[in-house]
Amino acid sequence: MKLKINFSENQYILVALFDNDAVKKWFRRFANCDYTISMESMPALNNTYVNADSQWNKILQTFSTLNGLGYHPNIEVPASFDRSQQTLNLLHRFFTYNATWGKDNTHLQNKYDERFQLPKHVSFEEWWNLIDEINNCVHRLERIVPHQNFMKQVNAFEFVPNSKITLKWLQFTQEELKHNYEYLEKKSQFEHLVLLDRSILGKCVLQSFVDDDDPTADDCTGRLGSHGGFVVELDDSRKTIYQSDQFQQWISKYGLVAADLPYDFPIGYVEQKSFVLHRSGYLFQSIDFIP
Repeated sequence: MKLKINFSENQYILVALFDNDAVKKWFRRFANCDYTISMESMPALNNTYVNADSQWNKILQTFSTLNGLGYHPNIEVPASFDRSQQTLNLLHRFFTYNATWGKDNTHLQNKYDERFQLPKHVSFEEWWNLIDEINNCVHRLERIVPHQNFMKQVNAFEFVPNSKITLKWLQFTQEELKHNYEYLEKKSQFEHLVLLDRSILGKCVLQSFVDDDDPTADDCTGRLGSHGGFVVELDDSRKTIYQSDQFQQWISKYGLVAADLPYDFPIGYVEQKSFVLHRSGYLFQSIDFIP
């Protein structure tokens, strides 16, 4: 199985995919998708204007709406944005918990308000749209807070299916999830790895590090599945971060061992390329899935 990523002027990247059940399942699911390209941004690039007051007011309004449903979360939300990543981490975890709770666990007590029950007239889609406003605002506000653990920008092409919103989530089995732990091993063999993107409900290890978040939290995981998106590494910037003293000190603070982390989910590697990846000036055109 291979991917031929086509660019203008007959330039290309040829990706050899790994021969395992997870990648085969991924290949079959997304072979007919059209993709768009962007640059993976880790941390988010601060290149756009963000009105912090406006975004924070949307968060406060969402909590007011939740109060109107009888939901009174046991967390303190400041009246104005304190420009703290820890505050944003708290709100993001509130979103991820309630997304999972609202989908599958409304029969359980909500840990933020044990007396709250989702009203029968509120569908999951309505619940999602409501709490997702918090999620969206958090990600916008993250563009204007200092990143304590920011060392260097990760450099990678990111490819996302145009129909991502309508695609059904591809869930991996417990056996397939073991591939989350193969990044450093594969990186020692191949210069440019191809990895699943960050289509997970919570945070991957690298995002947790950048946000100085708690990597032992329930929603800090490896890739549990895929919406079809993937990234092509342009250099060793990701590996450099993982092997840095700063990263090692961060995981040690939480009692974690570097060898046991679900860093990334490799699905293949760049077998051939017609141009120097980090100097690309060519326009992306299409992707051929080659059995």
